[in-house]
Amino acid sequence: MTVEKLSTTSTDRLATKATINEFVEIGKPILEGTNLVRQDAQLEESDVETVYKLMEAAAPFSSENAELYGHLQLSSTVARRIGEALQHATPSVYGNLNLNELEILTLFDDFGRLITHRWLRNELVGSYALREMGVRDSLISKIPTVRAYIHKDQNEERAARRIFSSMPIEQRIVEMADLCGKRSSDGGIKTFEEVLAYGRESRLHYQETFHIEPLYPSEKRLDVNVVHTAELVYRALHEWFSIERVDLKAIQQEILQEELQHKTT
Repeated sequence: MTVEKLSTTSTDRLATKATINEFVEIGKPILEGTNLVRQDAQLEESDVETVYKLMEAAAPFSSENAELYGHLQLSSTVARRIGEALQHATPSVYGNLNLNELEILTLFDDFGRLITHRWLRNELVGSYALREMGVRDSLISKIPTVRAYIHKDQNEERAARRIFSSMPIEQRIVEMADLCGKRSSDGGIKTFEEVLAYGRESRLHYQETFHIEPLYPSEKRLDVNVVHTAELVYRALHEWFSIERVDLKAIQQEILQEELQHKTT
């Protein structure tokens, strides 16, 4: 590694650390005493509102993060609707799902992107910042992790089956809500296949797509196997929700219809 590369990496680390420290200083007083930091406390609707308050205080809404805010709000709504659909379809199995927790986990899933957009590093930074603010580990541990798709198994299908089987229900819901909560350029919601196609191309051509040169070992671990394995898991999840009688496309259409009605009233 050249001296220039070392200098660039060091500068980025310092800037990221400074931003994390700012987030923590702002966030701790907001989260203090809430159910988000109290072990085993039941999460309520007020806790969802607290997370939005935290986000707005740490990274105020602006033209630069408007797209991310839109995605976070949409995906958290999708997560709640998926939870409701599971409860309705099989109450004996999913009746105890905490819908507020699903929304919060979905918001926390992309929390690191408020700090940095560097692949995987945003996940590490986000979880670290949340822990430093006092968010309980029992909640953070339910957030999906990209690291799950980085594996040494030469058989991608076998690795995908193992990853899918190990995902708790909360992670399955949050992962699918993230995939089904992405806007299209016309204000609609991207289809599952559209999201997979974009993700496949952008991850395989990470540097060209995001104009970011890999600086960290974690970013360099993004290879073809990771991309392919992740897609296999996503497809397994999509099929599983269908088997569980959750109509993901209908949820998207329902949300769009509600948005249209809201605009016309």
